[in-house]
Amino acid sequence: MAHVRARRAGFTLTELAVVLALIGVLTAIAFSYAGERRAGARGFADQMSGELESARLRALSTRRWHRVTVASGEAIVEQATTTGMVAPVAYEFVSRVTSPNNVRIVAVATQTYVSSIGQPAEGSGLTEEFRFAPDGSSIGRTLWISDSKDRSPYRIALFGSTGRARVYSGW
Repeated sequence: MAHVRARRAGFTLTELAVVLALIGVLTAIAFSYAGERRAGARGFADQMSGELESARLRALSTRRWHRVTVASGEAIVEQATTTGMVAPVAYEFVSRVTSPNNVRIVAVATQTYVSSIGQPAEGSGLTEEFRFAPDGSSIGRTLWISDSKDRSPYRIALFGSTGRARVYSGW
């Protein structure tokens, strides 16, 4: 006579392991996708801050005016063709920074905002210049950067007297 096993209600250990593995894979995919979005906006904010700092240092070392012109999806770095504190007549191209596809430049303000002011008006002040004098000083500005869905907003504050740039999280 054949021995018959009784069926018990519940899941086997193998079934539970497969379900947990699937949940783990889906969670990892979701977190990596969200992390890429944040890293994209934060990475571009850090890159822009670095470009502003480089322009300031180049202005100091070359004794030439430098400007970073920010437009809707890029920033163009240029230096004056002449040296000294006299206002320049012409500039020459130095470099260009383009934002990644999922990151956008939201707005530029002609003031430095260290504390949050809320979401800026969309597209306000775009095509703005950040200028650096040969002594390293600048005019205070704020640049807002975010991912395409405004989940990772950052602002770059440029301090006028020192010309230093700093990245802040949030609007």
